[in-house]
Amino acid sequence: MAVATWVGGDGTGAEQTDYSRTANWSGDVPDADDHVIVANTGHNCKLDGNRDVASLTINTGATIDGSGAKLSIKSEGTASEGTEHYAFKHDGTITGNLDLEFNYNAETAADFAGSGNVRNVTINHADADVNQVGAATMTNLTITAGIYDAGNDGLTVTGKTTIGPNSGSADQATLTCNASTISLGSTKTDGLGLHVQQGGTFVGGSGTHTMGSLAVDNNAAAKFTNTSGTNTLNGHSNDSVRVIIGGANSTCTAAGTMEITYAGGGYNLQNGNIAMINNLTFNSNVTANLSAATSITGNLTISQGTLTTTGSDHALTVTGEVNIASGATLTCNSSTCSFGALHSQGTANLADSSGSTLITNEDGDGLSIVAGTYTNCVPACIKHNNGTVTFNNSSDPAAHAAIVIGVSTSTDGLYNVFIDGANTIVKNYYPSGGSRHCTIYKDFTVTNGNFRVNGASDVFTVLGNVTVTAGTMFTTGNAPTGAHSFECLKLNGGAFRATSATTTITGVYSSPFALNLNGGTFDNGNGTLLLNRAGNQEFLGTWTGSSALHNLTIDGGNGTKKIRANMLIEGDLDVTASDAFTTHGNTETITVDGDVTVSGTLGATTQTGDYEFGSLTIASGGTYLATSGTTTITSRTGGAGTYGLENNGTFTHNKGTVKITDADNNVSMKVGANLYNLELSGGYKKIRDNTTINNNLTLTSGDLYGHSGSLTLDVLGQTILNGGTTGQTIAFSGTMNWGNVTVNSGTLKLSSGTNNAESFRNVGGTIQ
Repeated sequence: MAVATWVGGDGTGAEQTDYSRTANWSGDVPDADDHVIVANTGHNCKLDGNRDVASLTINTGATIDGSGAKLSIKSEGTASEGTEHYAFKHDGTITGNLDLEFNYNAETAADFAGSGNVRNVTINHADADVNQVGAATMTNLTITAGIYDAGNDGLTVTGKTTIGPNSGSADQATLTCNASTISLGSTKTDGLGLHVQQGGTFVGGSGTHTMGSLAVDNNAAAKFTNTSGTNTLNGHSNDSVRVIIGGANSTCTAAGTMEITYAGGGYNLQNGNIAMINNLTFNSNVTANLSAATSITGNLTISQGTLTTTGSDHALTVTGEVNIASGATLTCNSSTCSFGALHSQGTANLADSSGSTLITNEDGDGLSIVAGTYTNCVPACIKHNNGTVTFNNSSDPAAHAAIVIGVSTSTDGLYNVFIDGANTIVKNYYPSGGSRHCTIYKDFTVTNGNFRVNGASDVFTVLGNVTVTAGTMFTTGNAPTGAHSFECLKLNGGAFRATSATTTITGVYSSPFALNLNGGTFDNGNGTLLLNRAGNQEFLGTWTGSSALHNLTIDGGNGTKKIRANMLIEGDLDVTASDAFTTHGNTETITVDGDVTVSGTLGATTQTGDYEFGSLTIASGGTYLATSGTTTITSRTGGAGTYGLENNGTFTHNKGTVKITDADNNVSMKVGANLYNLELSGGYKKIRDNTTINNNLTLTSGDLYGHSGSLTLDVLGQTILNGGTTGQTIAFSGTMNWGNVTVNSGTLKLSSGTNNAESFRNVGGTIQ
């Protein structure tokens, strides 16, 4: 190979700058075997057309005019000319659109440091390895084969950068960015800034990048790794105004952040490869539209403007956090959306009932959905659009989800919610100093995982169905003590622990059913269950044993509440005015360990199952329709001298039996109406008003006496005494009207007033 040095100046006029004029060179006109040196001769070198050279050096002060032609470089300089390992060394001036093509089959260097820029640079040999020295600026960069290494001093391509031959295997053409500041087609809106085609590889390095727009083709041999820093996108392609185009089948490695700042109007983007975009930030006050399903590995931040999935309802997947700044908007339409976490200080329009929103993880503070901020909850920041939100963090079992939405209007907050993570714990927060409460505006379902409120006293409201099919609700963490309200409750499996305050059931899931224990475990939490629908409500399942209720209050108004199986209430039963509580099949039993208070209606004339109450108080206006079986009173409403049975309303006996079995003494009865059968045992009992027993009176143990001397006791059937603990079994000082009296043991003390009886039979006791 020879060295050809430009001397120029031969002839007149244009001849003096003519590249093709032999006399303008130190030897012959250069060919592919010559190392070309453009020297500072005072005469510019002007290309006459495309030429092949071994290498090109432009000396300080020298000028080459490309004239729109291309120099193809086949080798590199030599030590003797001072350009060893340089295929291109530019210290002079370039004018007139010079194009360079590097076809050297080995590693070499290119120095673009001089004045004026190369127009088009092409790397086009499979073994080419061009290392950029210093900063470089060019119009277009095309790498069809080989490697272009941008070094660490900066690369600017004002037009388009294309990597790959658009055919064949991977890694045929590579752009390596290292720590350089990279600018590829910045603000360009008539085409792509960077296009990675089949066979192309983009290695982003760690520098700051700026691109007009970006496309990675839908092929596994198209490979892309973003800078680990920030890549700012400020333009768009000329097809559908797209800023990002990511093929689903491309090969990508997630890195860094992409920030879109294009503000010239609405634009589109799409990315089918979840690893192509790591973090993405929208930072211009315009509307960004998804033009296909889009995935993001890291976080999505909407600093301003709007991101919409469009009316085509393209899917949006973000494995990290979605952050929406104040004034910014995310609109999910009917799309399938999946987020690691969602924080909105602006407006998050969640997917509607035709779409879905999936929350898969939490942020670093353990939060999954936040309206406003953790310290300043703004409910209107999240619009549910009647859609479903599912929490499922099964990919990260150590994580838990947390809802921070507080009180919302009927259009804000969450609508349908599913807890479906293997180890999900969802907690509802509200800012410090505010009332902690959370409202779900439709259904709440636990299919797997755990749900609880954050603070024990937090209020939790569901305006639709609460269903537990597997997993648990309120069974981990703090035992709930706040007021809870659901339209209905269905337990098909799993476990549910009620609050120690009041759980209000306001409706039905399928008329008239409001509660269904069809499996799983119900823990009453020592709280109160309130049926509060102005209409009928019914229990399904057997609410006894470990699934017994604690307190039950019937207070809906103008409705009948029924059970369809035996029921145990460990605490109290309160049936309020205008309501009725009874059984559906007439034979079911009701057991209440505590007090029963009735100001509405308890029972029905068709009932045959046995009832057992700690005490029974019928308030003024209340009605007790006794079972035709047995009503057992086991205790009293308070301390000594208080009532086991107190009637200030209506008592209808339905030919049933009342048993009072309290073992303590001084238990009062105020019936105020007719009984049918009365059986007494335990300690002594007092009748506090005139009482009629339409059938039999039986004392198996204990004593009976009147509270005052003016009372009347009528027993129309038999009176049977079977023993007394004090030796004084029946004692009245008023009027006693009896049918047949049999004293098997114990004492019958005749009234000091009037005694009327059909017969007395003393078998083994005493009549005084």
